[in-house]
Amino acid sequence: MRRLSVQQPALLLLPSALLAIILAQVSSRFVSFLQQPFFSLSITEWVADLLLAIFFFIAGAELKSEFENDRSAAHILTPLLGALGGMALPALLYLLFAQILHTTSSAWGVPMATDLPIALALVALSNHISAGTRMFLLALAIFDDIGSILVIALRFTHELSWTWAGLALLGAFAFYMTARRGFSSPILFLIGVTVWYCVYKGGIHPTVAGALLGVLMPADRTSQAISFWTPPTNYVVLPLFVFTALAIPFSLTWQSLNNPIVISLILARMIGKPLGIMFGILIAQKIFRMKRSLAFSDYWLVSILGTVGFSVSLLFAELSLIGSEKAAAVLGVLLTLPFAIGVSLYVLKRR
Repeated sequence: MRRLSVQQPALLLLPSALLAIILAQVSSRFVSFLQQPFFSLSITEWVADLLLAIFFFIAGAELKSEFENDRSAAHILTPLLGALGGMALPALLYLLFAQILHTTSSAWGVPMATDLPIALALVALSNHISAGTRMFLLALAIFDDIGSILVIALRFTHELSWTWAGLALLGAFAFYMTARRGFSSPILFLIGVTVWYCVYKGGIHPTVAGALLGVLMPADRTSQAISFWTPPTNYVVLPLFVFTALAIPFSLTWQSLNNPIVISLILARMIGKPLGIMFGILIAQKIFRMKRSLAFSDYWLVSILGTVGFSVSLLFAELSLIGSEKAAAVLGVLLTLPFAIGVSLYVLKRR
C-alpha cells in the first residue's frame, strides 16, 4: 500500500507556505482574490472544505486498514484518549493564562486542533519513524480533527440540519453498499460528492465526510483507492491547502507580539498540547490497563508533532472573535506554527 506522505511532495509545502505569506503581505489583491466568492464559497474555502476532504478520505482508508489488522481496544482507545487530552488541556491552559493576563476567554478553542497534513509531512522528512508510530499519529490526529470540528459545530452551529445529516448518513450507507458490490469508481465518486454536499449543508465541516467514506471503503478496494488518490493529494491538494490557508496579512510589531492573546495561545498550545496528549495516553495505559504498543519516546514524538496546527485554529478564531482580538488570535496561530514545526523537526532530527 502506498503511504500517504512521502518525502518529495512534503518538500513542496515549505515554498508554498513562504510564497503565500509573502504575497499576502505585499498584495491585497491576492488576498481579495482568494476570498472572492465562487459558487457561494471562496477559493480558500473550496480547498479547505472540498479538496482537503480527499486527504481525509485517504487518511480514513489507511486508518481503517490499520484497525482491521489489530482490532484490540488498546489500538483505538489509546489514540482516542490522547486526542481528547490534547484538546482539553490546551483549552484549559488558555483559560488560565487569559485569566492571569486579563484578556478574552473566547479564544479557548484556538489551540486545540492538530493539522494532520503538516504533521504527516514532517514525518515524511524523517527516515527513522516506524510504521506503527506513523499510524498512531494518523489515528490520534483524525480523532483530534473530528473532535475539534464537533466542538466548533456544537459551539457555533445554531441550527444543525438533521434532515441533511440524515441524508448524509443514507448516502454513506449507499456508498458502502455500492463499493461492496463492486460498482465502478465514477459511481462511487458521484455518491461521495453527494455525501460531501449533504454534510456541508448539514452544518458539519465537510472533511468529516472524507474521513467517514475512507473508513467505509471495503478492504479489497482500499489499496486501489489510496494508490489512485495519493499523487494528486500529495502534489496538488496539500500544497494548495497550505498556500491558501497561510495567505493571511498580519502586522508584526512589538505591541502585537506583547498582546496577551498571542502569549496565551502560544503557551497554551506548546505546553498544553504535548502534555495533554501524553496524559491521555497514560490514562489509557494505567487506568484502563491498555497494552503499550510503542516506546515512550514514540508517544512523546507524536505529542510534539501534535503542536502543529493552524487551519481549524484559524476557523475557531474567525467564528469566536472580532476586530483586534481576532487579529491577535490569527497572529498567535501564525507565530506558533513555525515554532511548533521547528521543535518537531528538532525532535525528529534527534532520533
